[in-house]
Amino acid sequence: MSNEFVKISSLQGLHDNSGHTNLVDFVLPTNSGSYDLSQSYVNINVSHNSTDAQAVTTQDGAGCPDGVYNIALCFAEGVQRANAPAPAQGTVINGVRSTDSLQNRNPAIFINHARFECAKGRIEDIRNVSALKANMEVYDKDFGDYSNGLGASSSLPIHDRNVAQNINNLNGDGNIISEKASHDIRIPLKDIFNSGVNPVYDTSYFGYSKIHLELLLQKMVTYDLDGKTTILAKKPYGDATLQNHGVCGICTIGAGGQAANTFGTVDGNLVSNNVYHSLEDSPFYVGKRMAFVANEGGGGPAIAAGHAQIAELIHIDHDRFTGNVGHIEIKLTAGMTHTALTNNMTYQVTFTDLESGSTGVGPNSGLSINAVELVAKMTSQRDNSGMEYSTYVTQEDTTSAGEFINRTYMLPPNTMNVVVMFPNPTFSIENLTSYRLSLNGDDVTNRTVDLLSAQHNDLIGNTMINRGQVVKNLEAKKANILSVTGGGSEEDISVIMCPVKLSNEMTQFNLELTSFFGQNLSGKIAIYSEVMKQI
Repeated sequence: MSNEFVKISSLQGLHDNSGHTNLVDFVLPTNSGSYDLSQSYVNINVSHNSTDAQAVTTQDGAGCPDGVYNIALCFAEGVQRANAPAPAQGTVINGVRSTDSLQNRNPAIFINHARFECAKGRIEDIRNVSALKANMEVYDKDFGDYSNGLGASSSLPIHDRNVAQNINNLNGDGNIISEKASHDIRIPLKDIFNSGVNPVYDTSYFGYSKIHLELLLQKMVTYDLDGKTTILAKKPYGDATLQNHGVCGICTIGAGGQAANTFGTVDGNLVSNNVYHSLEDSPFYVGKRMAFVANEGGGGPAIAAGHAQIAELIHIDHDRFTGNVGHIEIKLTAGMTHTALTNNMTYQVTFTDLESGSTGVGPNSGLSINAVELVAKMTSQRDNSGMEYSTYVTQEDTTSAGEFINRTYMLPPNTMNVVVMFPNPTFSIENLTSYRLSLNGDDVTNRTVDLLSAQHNDLIGNTMINRGQVVKNLEAKKANILSVTGGGSEEDISVIMCPVKLSNEMTQFNLELTSFFGQNLSGKIAIYSEVMKQI
């Protein structure tokens, strides 16, 4: 039993992204064994069920199936700084702002509130888990963590726009058609609860236990990335040239030319003009439907236009005519109908994006929630000594917007660290330029702390050390999957941290905030007190 994983279904059966079926409860019965919480996770299985935006045409061939598209999973939230100048307001794309797709890799972003309780009492009860984990990850996860974690909330990792986890199974080489598939979002318990690092949770000691979650499934949406090659750091589609018998760049047809027919199958295949040294650089995949325009002589009059589905892709390792490596030979399902062709003429086909019918970030985007389960690892070890851990107590405050804010809070007993965020409602994006902190009337620093200054970073570093961690990244930015260059491609995350001297009494915490010159602070403040507990 020591290596067994068991799947525990939620007491609530069906879930969707309507926002009305977000509650999840998992029960660990008394004397059901010991669980390794550090290796256990909540699994949300999703799939994308869109259809083509364009109807099947004769170029696709009779009975052509729907295309399979490059779908990314996003956390949709409009983020705007109050009164901020462009580009902080974001760019409107498909009716939503580009800041709706800030990149995030901590899958716990899809959890709103979380509670863990047992027969001995409440273990943890955290509000707005989404904001806490989404903003803290810019400090406690390095770039390697984004790629090597147990799961991901997005299909694209930060700082590497090449697809890492597609919802669909895409095939960029050969003739095996790409498939619509499902995608697992695995949320480790240790990413939700600090007590989740416990390798032995013995139900003979803790008794009847229950994990209660309120999810944010309504913010789990998809975005069609077809055509967004700049996002993926891939080369664009470019043009393809009609080839015949391996002659590069020239269609040698024979005296008198060629009557109207189909190319892509009969008169020759298409070969990409772009060179893709790696298949990961190629935006083409089998089963993809694309719009096209074919021209005589490249820029001459159009001889064909329509839609086509890719039947086979061949990565040319070496072109004996040009010496180039990496052209893609493209075979089509039924070819493309064309007018008469001229002998010894170059014919070029320009491919453009043909998206799925469910495009853009927003609700009802063809996403299905297939299952929500707790995948728990069993262990043969037993432990009746209880556990000591830290957890977060949340205080949420709203005050009047303004250039200066001065607020006082009471931190609960046994607080070891305090974290201040400005979630709106998730990402902590604020017009903050400096701040001052005091604990029980004593200033934490001898001067005002500028955001992103060395002093600010020291406070963050000391807080992380106080919780047994190190800072892995001080970039403090969220990338945007809809733009990697120019305005609006990244947003600064504003988080304030401070160690607190342990006390069995409440601690008075004073917070003074100053905005950018002429800008207003939002007035939305969340105080996360990290407290020590024992059960």
